[in-house]
Parts: sequence; C-alpha cells; structure tokens
Amino acid sequence: MRASAHLARDFALTEQGDLVTGAESRIAALRGFEEVGDRWGLVMSLLPIGSDHSLRGEYAQAIATFERTVALSSELGTEDYLYLSKAGLARERRRSGGLAGAFRDLHAAHRQAREQGQLRLEANILVGLANVHRRAGDLTRSDATT
Repeated sequence: MRASAHLARDFALTEQGDLVTGAESRIAALRGFEEVGDRWGLVMSLLPIGSDHSLRGEYAQAIATFERTVALSSELGTEDYLYLSKAGLARERRRSGGLAGAFRDLHAAHRQAREQGQLRLEANILVGLANVHRRAGDLTRSDATT
C-alpha cells in the first residue's frame, strides 16, 4: 500500500512539474514494490525510471531498465505493458544508435500485436518502426510504414 502511495505521489508531483520530488517518490515506490515482490508495481515504477535515464542521455541504463520491464511484463502476461516495455526498449536502442536491435524488438512486437489483434498497439509500433527507418536514413520506408 505504501509503495502504491509513493507511485501515486510521483504521478501527481510529476504532472505538477516537480520532476525531482516525483522521481524521489518513484524510487521509493520501486523499493517498496521490490520488497514485496509486486511485479506490476515494479513495471509501473520502472517505465518512467527508464524514461528518466533516457532524458539524461543515459541510454545504457535506460536499455537495462526497459529490458527489465520486458521481462517482468512477460511474466505478468499483460499485453499493454509488454508492448509499452518493448516499445520503450526499441526507442532507447534507436536513440543510442542500436538500430538493428530496435528493428528486431519492434518487428517482434509488431508480429505479436498483429497475431493477437491488438490494432491500437500495432499502430503505435508502426510509428516506432517509421522512426527507426527515418533514423536509418530510409525516408521512403519510413513514409511507407505509417
């Protein structure tokens, strides 16, 4: 319960523009969820922590964080969080220059979304693929993807 309260506090503070105190609450939430082994709470805490790393240009840490969310989301079996995790991981690979890894992650996520009829998620993944094609300099494929 305490970890959930920290997560809610993080959300409220971050939405109000207090990113520093929000991040502190996020870390407190993560520690609390780790203590009790709550995988959903871990994912909910780690997704924005990965984004924090990304904003600071800490791509190796962001990639490691999103790899952890992919693993945890896979255990949970919740499609939305798994795709969010995979998309975050691919985004960080793209930002760090790991385009081959980004393509691999997004193609796998796209295949899974299509197989499960997740049209909204499939559309989001296609936008991610278009961004990777654009970063690779293939504007024709980028335009054709979206």
